[in-house]
Order: sequence, then C-alpha cells, then structure tokens
Amino acid sequence: MFDTNFFPLEEIRERNLRKFSIDENLSFAYSAALIDAEGTITIRRNKNRFYPMLIICNTNKEVLEKIKETFEMGSIRIVNYKNKKRKPLFIFSLSRVADVLSVLTVCYPYFIIKKTHATRLISFCRSRLINKRREPTEEEKELYMEIRKLNARGVQSNDFDTKNDTSSILQTI
Repeated sequence: MFDTNFFPLEEIRERNLRKFSIDENLSFAYSAALIDAEGTITIRRNKNRFYPMLIICNTNKEVLEKIKETFEMGSIRIVNYKNKKRKPLFIFSLSRVADVLSVLTVCYPYFIIKKTHATRLISFCRSRLINKRREPTEEEKELYMEIRKLNARGVQSNDFDTKNDTSSILQTI
C-alpha cells in the first residue's frame, strides 16, 4: 500500500476548491447528487492498462454543460437512438487521472450512494499519480476488481442471507 500522506485528501480538496469557480446555481453538492443518481464511477481496462472513468448520463444537455463549465474539464457526447420515440442521451465523461481526482475530491463530502466507489477511485488515482509506469500495480488491480464488484448488477451473493431470502430483501427495501 502506498503512503496516503503523500497526497493528503484535504490539501488536494482545498487546492481544487480554490481552482474552480463555483456558479451559484450549481454547487459541488448538486454535482455529487447527479453523480450519485445518474453517474458511474469506475475503472476501465484496455488490455493491461487501467484508467479512471467518471460518467454522467442525462437527456438534458444543459445540466451536463453546466457541470462541464463548473469543473472546466470533461467532454460531452450524444447518443442518438434509432427509435425516434426515445430522447437523445448526453454523456459527460472524464478519464484523465488528475481531472477525475479533482472532481472526486471536491464532491466527496457530498456523496451518499457512491461514497465507497469514490474512495476506491481516489485511491486508484493517487496510486496512478505516484506510479507513472504503464504497468498497473497489484493494488491498482485489486481496486479495479473492488470497483467491478461494487458496480455489478443484480443482487450480490453476500448481500442477503440465503436462508431468509425474502425477509432479507424486504428488510433492505
């Protein structure tokens, strides 16, 4: 494990807060809420290369443009569906290590649902900044697997007691 004091979270957060200009209509709390509800915090893998990804999908382009403007980074692309009854989908994405780290550190205090995801990805980004080699470390591979498990669809086998499946599910709802 790497030295967490090398990149102290509070120092990074304070530096990033000074760097960003905050629009009164869109705060970091709102951005965190959008990421919690409409976003994905993950690590992508391309052969033996790993890179962080922060994605927010929405059918309202203005919301995503406001986020892009607030953080002064990222890109927005459009997905047009063949079925003309569906609205086009807009996707805001970040994949540069420093950019992802900046956004996550300023939004971190406001995350509710994806706080664990953000913690793992912040650790991954810190490690990538320290480890400039292209080859991922064992810790980065472990973080990749942890985020994959967190982002897996459906009920996880360790989420519920198998003896009382129905009652366990009802208690969590």
